Amino acid sequence: IRFMYRGEISPEKVGNAISHFDFYIQPSKSENFSHSIFEAFNQGIPVIISDQTPWKSLPAKKAGWDVNLNEVNALQTAIEEAIHMDAADYLSYRKGARKLAEQYMADNNFVEDYIKLLG
Repeated sequence: IRFMYRGEISPEKVGNAISHFDFYIQPSKSENFSHSIFEAFNQGIPVIISDQTPWKSLPAKKAGWDVNLNEVNALQTAIEEAIHMDAADYLSYRKGARKLAEQYMADNNFVEDYIKLLG
């Protein structure tokens, strides 16, 4: 098991950087959207995040974990569950992460919204 902190990543390089991850961990105390979390989903990378983002019920969606950081060992438990997954479960979570990104894009008609905004 190897954890690495790589510092800041410029926006245009995020997708490529995340695509090499097995899991994306961002236990921030508050997020209004978090584009990096969405980018992880878009790359099919399961996430381990706090429950202080709009991304909820991730285990049920097989897309990752949204943990309560006030619960003792919640983050550790999620990480342990992630690293002990077998290959079939991991593939299921990768597909779930990608599906979550695809569903978000399908549910939001951005092209039409931009046309309305600029029209």
